[in-house]
Amino acid sequence: MNFINQALKDLCDFRWQARQAFPSEPTIKVPLATLQARHCQVEDEWIELTQAFDSADMQKIAHELFDTWYVVLQWPLEFGLQNEDWSQCAPIASGIFVPYLLMKLHVQDFGKLLKSSLGNEDPLVGIRLRIGTMIQTLWWLTSSLRLDEALPELWQIGHTANMKKLEDGIRKDANGKILKPEGWEPPDFKPTLIKFGLI
Repeated sequence: MNFINQALKDLCDFRWQARQAFPSEPTIKVPLATLQARHCQVEDEWIELTQAFDSADMQKIAHELFDTWYVVLQWPLEFGLQNEDWSQCAPIASGIFVPYLLMKLHVQDFGKLLKSSLGNEDPLVGIRLRIGTMIQTLWWLTSSLRLDEALPELWQIGHTANMKKLEDGIRKDANGKILKPEGWEPPDFKPTLIKFGLI
């Protein structure tokens, strides 16, 4: 199965078990607060990822890249698009990476897209395109770091660690973020990075 499609299935499983609701069918009726929260998460993860670049520590980069994928792939779920085939989202074939493309996915842009789409035969066409662009951009970055072949294995390690946050009950902060339980250990990407000759 294509990595993106499998990752979306994993995210659905996580959110079901974490009792984090999302639409089962495609919809444009997404609360503004949800869009704002997702936008802030993308910005936060991007900042942490760029800080990891500065450290030149591949383990930190892999960790922050996984977190960025985990946040970016939440977008299809918010619009009920998790069952669509995202395998066409291959890396952008470009030698130039626009670093703020992920950060500049403004909430008001989604709002404008939703308003302009009302009455169209396919009101989600613009949303699909915008999400696809995010995924393509993140694929490009992953490939440029030579992490594309290792990504499926890194994802499974990180996803397994996230699922363990739910084993002893679910605790959330005021914003609904799931808190790490006592004794929880972060994913260990080092063996996989060594396996693929990345460190």
